[in-house]
Amino acid sequence: MTEDMLPSLEEYDMSKDDIIFQHDNNPKHTSRLIQKWFVDNKLQLLDWPAYSPDLNPIENLWDYLKVRLYAYETAPLSMKKLFKRVADIWYNEITKEYCEQLVCSMPRRLQLVLKEKGGVDVSPDSYSLAPTE
Repeated sequence: MTEDMLPSLEEYDMSKDDIIFQHDNNPKHTSRLIQKWFVDNKLQLLDWPAYSPDLNPIENLWDYLKVRLYAYETAPLSMKKLFKRVADIWYNEITKEYCEQLVCSMPRRLQLVLKEKGGVDVSPDSYSLAPTE
């Protein structure tokens, strides 16, 4: 975190006050050591449900990538070929607009979750958020 996150803030000309960190409650993110690091570095954490990948835009992006990889008729024969496929999808299909669309869908998703008291599917399949050309 110290080696990656803090320098990234500087690189994007952001301060710690500009962000609220959201994680998926994975045990490695909620350990005492990491929690102490956030307190020591005065970073604000978003209170988030324990298991809610459908409410995390990056998880939706990973799902899209996985679906596109499975759409190939043959499996890649090497890691190099797999990485090439991932890069092709990442750079040619996953646009800035798609990412913005995922983020902008969050208020609607959160409203549905609150309305249904958690019992609703707000996965990308529910919204047809495939990248547009």
